[in-house]
Amino acid sequence: MKLTKQKLYNLIQEVMDSHLKCFEALEDYAKPEQSHFGAGIQQIMDQGSSVYKEPEGHYLNKIWLIKNIGPRLGRGYSREVYQIGDSNMVLKVVFPVELKDGVASNRYEVDLFNKYPSVFPKTYVYDRTSSGPEWMVIQKAKVVEDGREYAQVIDEHFPSLRKAADLFANAGFQRMTPDWVFERLLDAYDEDYDEDGNTISSTEMSEYDGYGKWLDVIFHSRRGKSVDEETKKKLADEAWFVATNDVDLMNFIMTCKKLNVAFDEIREGNVGVVDSWKSLFVLIDISKFDFLKER
Repeated sequence: MKLTKQKLYNLIQEVMDSHLKCFEALEDYAKPEQSHFGAGIQQIMDQGSSVYKEPEGHYLNKIWLIKNIGPRLGRGYSREVYQIGDSNMVLKVVFPVELKDGVASNRYEVDLFNKYPSVFPKTYVYDRTSSGPEWMVIQKAKVVEDGREYAQVIDEHFPSLRKAADLFANAGFQRMTPDWVFERLLDAYDEDYDEDGNTISSTEMSEYDGYGKWLDVIFHSRRGKSVDEETKKKLADEAWFVATNDVDLMNFIMTCKKLNVAFDEIREGNVGVVDSWKSLFVLIDISKFDFLKER
């Protein structure tokens, strides 16, 4: 009944290969179709990042950005985000005073967003100067702001989690919700250990699937304290099968694991949903995650 990690990796690779060409950023600024980004973005493409900075180049010209791009949506440590007209796209620009960190974050997003379309919003076009990218146009994502909304999004985007939660609830587990099941799955895949507690090497990883940690969590959860062990084992098997055979869910989890995303950072404020593709649950800001070398 268990779906091995190798099978998941193979499935994920097939999905990514089939979608990758559809998510390539536009390459040639001179193409006529670039005009659909709007006059403000076209001006940035033609004249470079200096067009949206104050004359001395130390600060963003926010008046210009609001007038020519659209409303300011928010900011982080090194970047600011603007809505592009009434489109489903946004512009991310780097603060000149935080140029190094902002460009590094933009470059990481350019490299990964279109390579992993199942967990990131699409990148359309970006600054290709040798010192950049100082700006990029990406698919707009609605930020999941709080815990209640996070739970709702998990429920809506991964139906298998509701099915798994219902299996537990119907057998006597208390307070079963889709987001609880999701968190327990993340626990199962967060760290990989063998029976002696040693970290599993990358060569051993292909045969490891997290089931042992999942089973341990289910057996020791206080929410199932009134349920007998035989029933717990049966439930753990059934719920694991339901969840790990959800291609969208496992694609998200396993891609995040491949990228070494810190699973405890997958939470409200750091994730969002893409309005134009309701089934896409995405990480919205790469600078909030600890990405290491890909496995």
